[in-house]
Amino acid sequence: MNQSRFLALLVVLLFASCKTKEKSTDANDSGYFPVVSYLQSQVRHVDTSLYSIVKISKAHGGVDTVYLRQEDFKAAAQDFLDVPDISSNSLKKKYTETKLYDPDLKKVVITYEPKDKTDFNQITREDVIIEPGTATADQVQTIYIETLVNHADSIVQKKMTWNVAGSFQIVTLIDKKGQPQEVQTTDVSWAGGR
Repeated sequence: MNQSRFLALLVVLLFASCKTKEKSTDANDSGYFPVVSYLQSQVRHVDTSLYSIVKISKAHGGVDTVYLRQEDFKAAAQDFLDVPDISSNSLKKKYTETKLYDPDLKKVVITYEPKDKTDFNQITREDVIIEPGTATADQVQTIYIETLVNHADSIVQKKMTWNVAGSFQIVTLIDKKGQPQEVQTTDVSWAGGR
């Protein structure tokens, strides 16, 4: 009789541990990558550095190149800091998370996309590209964010790429009725980036 009770208890414990493992693999339980917090730390790092920062702006057929002071870097990166934090509890439920390992690139790609594709005032895509590390830690390589905002007279799409190695790019596409698409590009790089 003791053996049958022990066996029944063992089966119940095994069943409970299987249920726990299933729950822990759910994206909502594991937590989304904190993109906004990560970008804030990147901006603080460059803000307090002695890097030489160059900004190249392209718009209306012209090109403007300037050196930025450290105190002006945050303003240049503001579009990254203004994106909604989809890792927050209020927004997390509106997005799906997909994790994929690309064996050719030897990188992990975490992608966030909205569940409701008809909402035109949101992040339409967010990718975090990570190089799996050794025993110490994984290394974030690139963060890519697409936003789409529907204004009364235009639709503004931004495609933003943050390279941890020392640069970022913001491509802004502005569509107005009856006018050709306007494209503005901002590239910022800093020497000695990680």
